[in-house]
Amino acid sequence: MSKTQFSPLFKGEMPFQFYNKENERRIHVLFRGDKQHKRLAEKLKACRPKHRCLSSACATCTMHWRRPRVRTAARLFRTLDDVCFVTLVPDKFFVSKSGLENVKIGGFKNRLFKKMGEHLSPNTIAMGIIEASYDDKLKRVSVHMHLVIANNSKEQINRLRRFYTSVLPNLIRGMNVKEVDETPEDIKRTISYTMKGTTDFKPKVKKPKSFKPKKGKSTRSPEDIERALLLFRDRHKLNQFRFLKNLKKKGILLKPTISLDP
Repeated sequence: MSKTQFSPLFKGEMPFQFYNKENERRIHVLFRGDKQHKRLAEKLKACRPKHRCLSSACATCTMHWRRPRVRTAARLFRTLDDVCFVTLVPDKFFVSKSGLENVKIGGFKNRLFKKMGEHLSPNTIAMGIIEASYDDKLKRVSVHMHLVIANNSKEQINRLRRFYTSVLPNLIRGMNVKEVDETPEDIKRTISYTMKGTTDFKPKVKKPKSFKPKKGKSTRSPEDIERALLLFRDRHKLNQFRFLKNLKKKGILLKPTISLDP
């Protein structure tokens, strides 16, 4: 057990043990799959302090990769104006389980970079990450992006909406924009969520007392979908999921070494 003391970046941040247990759960799910899933399970199982696997499918490595970057980015975004949290869900990235193999995340990032250059302020500062989750209503995997964008008002960012307005049935929106309270706590919480890089495991949420889950209903994706999501993440390095705009101009590359302590 690690002797490193956990110091949360914001109130409610999950401790190291949460991610270690999540990894154990993922390993268990992967071992129930075929050969390629079992190979990934062995890879995650072998992940240890000072011998990290560095897989994007590893909850522990993703957490250690994220936390120092959240600290670095939070220091910057606290000095910027008009910080907004943005979610983009392009229609073309609603795919079947097998369709995940053909998703080109580079194309997603390149198109967004181009549209930002055409429609947002030249002083735009943005960072985000691509992740994937399962939409139970549409029975499709959604490959989407969470972003923090600064130096643009909500109205300016909404210029991008016409490129990300969904035409799919039952989908409420293809783009969501929310202004962020610029307190240190809110900035860190928002950036951490932006960079969480999970597949689809969800934090615990308090339900109303009247809430009674249906018998047999799960809050997670079916196991075959989750295995596909984990393979999708493992095929890409952590930095490949990341989106950065104009951070080099600020002298911040967001490339601290991965923390390997706990």
